[in-house]
Amino acid sequence: MRPYLLLALLLPGCTAADYAGVQGLIEVKRQFSDTEASVLVAAPCAMTYGAWTRLLPAQRDGVAALCGGEQPRGFDDALADVLTLRQAGLLPE
Repeated sequence: MRPYLLLALLLPGCTAADYAGVQGLIEVKRQFSDTEASVLVAAPCAMTYGAWTRLLPAQRDGVAALCGGEQPRGFDDALADVLTLRQAGLLPE
């Protein structure tokens, strides 16, 4: 049990409205924490290729694990995409 919840339960004279107010604050904090966690997990997946290449191997493995095992796309991959699109006539020469 969270310490602040336990404190709220043990406070003498705590009314039902006080308890509901504390529960509301706890829910707001929980939602904030969940949002923060989702942003923190997504942030490494938006890393540039240059930043990724400067990571230590263990850090690269961690980023790959968070991002579904995908490594950032490099210049060669992007160049191959451009050449493919040009050959298909979808990009000007």
